[in-house]
Amino acid sequence: MNKLKNYINLSKKSVASLVIFTILACGPGMADYDEFMSFFMPESATVKGGDLKYAYSSQFFYNDYDDYNVGNEDTIDHEKPLNISAWSKYVGGKISKKQIEQSLYGTSSALQDWLASHQKAEAADYITFVRGIDQAYKRETVDYFTETKVDTVALVELFTNAKAALPQLKDEFVKERYAFQTIKLAMMNDQPQEALQVYDAAIKPLKKKTYISDWALSRKAGALIALGDSVQAYYDFAQVFDRCPSRRHAADLSIRSRGIGFQEGAVALCKNSHEKAAVYAFAAIKPSEEGLKFLEKMVDLDPTHPLIELVMSREINKNEALYYKQVDYWMGEPDANKEKENHDKAIPYWQKLKDFATACSTNPQVPKTGFWLGALSYLEYIEKNFDKSAEYLAEAKLVVKPNTGLSKQLEIQELLLLSNKSPKITPELEDEITPVLASFGKPKDFRMSNALAEASKQLIARYYGRLPHEKEEKQGWLASCMNKKSEPEKVTIPYPKAKAYLLAALTSYQTNSGHEYGGYMSQTDMYAIEDTTESKTIEQVIAYFQESKKSAYDSLLQSMTGFSQDHLYVLLGRRALSEHDYAKATKAFEKVAPEVWRQEPWKSYFNEDPFFMTTTNKEKRSTYTPVAFAQKMQELASRLADNPNDFEAAYLLGCGAYSMSYQGNSWVLLRREWSTGEVNGYVQKDYETDYYLATKAKSYFETALKSPDAELAAKAAFGAAKCENAAFFVHANSQSGEEDYTVFEARIAKDKARDYEHYFTLLKEKYKNTKFQKSLIRECSDYSTFVKVKK
Repeated sequence: MNKLKNYINLSKKSVASLVIFTILACGPGMADYDEFMSFFMPESATVKGGDLKYAYSSQFFYNDYDDYNVGNEDTIDHEKPLNISAWSKYVGGKISKKQIEQSLYGTSSALQDWLASHQKAEAADYITFVRGIDQAYKRETVDYFTETKVDTVALVELFTNAKAALPQLKDEFVKERYAFQTIKLAMMNDQPQEALQVYDAAIKPLKKKTYISDWALSRKAGALIALGDSVQAYYDFAQVFDRCPSRRHAADLSIRSRGIGFQEGAVALCKNSHEKAAVYAFAAIKPSEEGLKFLEKMVDLDPTHPLIELVMSREINKNEALYYKQVDYWMGEPDANKEKENHDKAIPYWQKLKDFATACSTNPQVPKTGFWLGALSYLEYIEKNFDKSAEYLAEAKLVVKPNTGLSKQLEIQELLLLSNKSPKITPELEDEITPVLASFGKPKDFRMSNALAEASKQLIARYYGRLPHEKEEKQGWLASCMNKKSEPEKVTIPYPKAKAYLLAALTSYQTNSGHEYGGYMSQTDMYAIEDTTESKTIEQVIAYFQESKKSAYDSLLQSMTGFSQDHLYVLLGRRALSEHDYAKATKAFEKVAPEVWRQEPWKSYFNEDPFFMTTTNKEKRSTYTPVAFAQKMQELASRLADNPNDFEAAYLLGCGAYSMSYQGNSWVLLRREWSTGEVNGYVQKDYETDYYLATKAKSYFETALKSPDAELAAKAAFGAAKCENAAFFVHANSQSGEEDYTVFEARIAKDKARDYEHYFTLLKEKYKNTKFQKSLIRECSDYSTFVKVKK
């Protein structure tokens, strides 16, 4: 459990600073509802409209393609377009579809009036009958908590009357609808046996059945479940799923929500091979079933079944979730053992899938859509058979007019293969990558984002002369892409680190987000990349942008990131300040357009005096610009270098360095963001840095403490105490553990007294007679409390 307490600082920040960006603490979230590590697009499968909602999802009931709904049913179990078209055909087009809709779903009497005047009394009575059901079983939509109003007496009476009227009906169009509504009424009245009887008596004998009969079959299957016959219900739902798109989702969810597994007996009820294939397909799209055994049956029974490719994509995606060590956690920590178990389980399954895909690609009865070649290319890539993967990819690209999803999948494959093509970066490889990489700007699909992130890590490592390292380390995102254990090879291509930096930027959600809701989980944090990049790398980036001779690859990388000259020089100045290279920072900031400093965030977050060490909550307003600040820091550093006894310069350097830190009033000089909660035990980052600990500022204050001027030395002691407090804040707030909070608090208090109050003690004991110490007791609550406690 995180023990975050947010211990009070010696000098609190302004209210404005407290509410600034919180991106670093949160990071990118899921733009897609069901993101996971995957590089194989289910859209590459050839499917009919609406079938993609049955692509693999780690969510048990819903997924991306569901749009958070339950199909196209409306509130009275009709699908409007189907129903309106059927009635329009029934009346021979004599009534407009608008009038039909208003009559069926509104209060208009136009359809009933026409039916009554054209001797279609049964049909007119049916509309009155349906309205009676609606009245007895009202659907309230006022709010979530409003209960449905049910007139149980009226529903029973309606069922009795409808059951009696059914045998006398002559019009089969009306009779089918009456039968369906009667079955529905039986289920509303908790009479599943009656529902079965009505189905057998009124639906089965119909010579011409429409989708309404399938709706009735779905209700009948529900009745069978209520009566405990899961085998017959499974068969019925499978047939509804197969032939009735308007009830497909309901059929799937009816079985899935009850946790009913595959029913082998349902196959024996099938009348032909297609029905058997339908049963296997119905089983294969369930998340709890291993689909390959069903998929093999589907191909044997009906090699042109429309769901074969989609089920194959499901199996690939399901195995990816295991292979890439995805484990579902609910407010818990990752289980390394479970991850390894899943990964080990997935490895042999790739071979099974590859064998099946190979068989399908050579089966003359299986449609040649390019899907199987694309799947084989990916499966070979997974097993690092890059040459074989490239062969299948080349074949797949020859397929005439593949679907859009397959085209995108082949682009993913090409990018991944190109990033693994050579252990060295060459101009020729860059030329090959250019047209492929161009399609990955602003990715609108999480798999495209996954592929870009993976390929970028491969390429970045090579730009640094190393092979990729599977496990990320803590030296920053760029460093994590490289294997630290091997010596780097010499990279002769120009601007390698600049290109690596821009590739890293392309994987960030700030730079390359193509989704209105933000980034994808596979995307990185550009701010974190910036904050761990050396200034000399940014210098190379600037030189790269200023290079007059640009290849197509150079132009693409630079245009996709879109960094302006002002942005790059601001970043260079920030990185130089973080390294306390004040001369370099000054030169960088001088090249930034002056109007930049008058805009946000500088207008709001760099308006307090960075050389004023406040003892209260009040800050001193300032007119410094970043240029002027860097210049003054450079001047002070020169003074101290020329005269090690210039204690005033040391003190002011300490103030400036502290102001640039996380606790300071001018953090914006180093970072693009700040958050009250970014220091905590749940965020895995390196807090042992000067930015968080103010170590450089402390060293300056320690130099100033040598001053013979007691007042200046006292101020320096206070500055050093603020640095200690910054370090204590990190110590207290970046820990996590399971100990009781009171135990944790007591331990932290001891740590503070032992390790983080040295300069408060110095102030109290050595400088107690200074004017500064006396004013500090009046103005600083932390120090006055310390003095009282230590008496």
